[in-house]
Amino acid sequence: MVVIGTVFPLLVEAIKGVKISVGSPYFNAMAVPIGVAILFLMGIGPALPWGAASMERTRKALLPPLIGGVLGLIVGWLVGMTNGWALVTCFAGGYTLVVTAQQFGLGAKRRGLGGTLIHLLGPDRPRFGAYIVHSGVIMIIIAIAVSHTMRTHKETTLIQGESATIGPYLLTFVDVEQRVEPHRRVLAARVAVSENGTSLGELKPAINHYHTQREPIGTPSVRVGLISDLYLSMMSYDPKARKLGLRAFINPLVSWIWIGTLIMVIGGTLAILPRRRA
Repeated sequence: MVVIGTVFPLLVEAIKGVKISVGSPYFNAMAVPIGVAILFLMGIGPALPWGAASMERTRKALLPPLIGGVLGLIVGWLVGMTNGWALVTCFAGGYTLVVTAQQFGLGAKRRGLGGTLIHLLGPDRPRFGAYIVHSGVIMIIIAIAVSHTMRTHKETTLIQGESATIGPYLLTFVDVEQRVEPHRRVLAARVAVSENGTSLGELKPAINHYHTQREPIGTPSVRVGLISDLYLSMMSYDPKARKLGLRAFINPLVSWIWIGTLIMVIGGTLAILPRRRA
């Protein structure tokens, strides 16, 4: 009893000192494997025949979509993906995309294109709506995998007039604007951005000094694109040397996450609308 009474408080103090982090790195590491599993289930489930099926019938249902998976893998490799999880995601996405297309094709084959459009708004609306949702999910998971594994990051220091490159972008430090507002003082850097020689205008990342805060708070500036988004964050500024500390990120396919979400909303709306009585 004396030993237990001595050791137990020590164990409690040791446990209190252990910190378990479940922040951004943990969720980023878990998101892609979970997404790959979801994609495989979304492809395998609809491809399997209903009820009891022979091994031959199951094989004929599951093997042909592998062509789409291989094509997705090749496309991912050709665009520069080297991360294993990203390539596996492309494989799973291509497999599930072929299965989804096959389900739409079966409806068109049975009813013709006109009949498919009628059933899309009629009795088979929930089924077709579900496959539209599948298409949105495929787009979102692939976009997350690409954005997570192919992100580009660079930190640099620029004197006024100097330039730096990140990916296809040329960033030129133009000037710093300062304005005073009732609740804060804002320092905003003017950074000219061009892509492959074409001017894209200016981005203005800023640092905000609030009267009620000791530490300044940064406001990034973002250029949204269909292929990639460019994020600029102002880290520091030395007014005497006119020197800007800048952090830049290129996150690919972020816009496709929102496009996939819109597709899911459209498909979900079609699926949940009440059926019209005959």
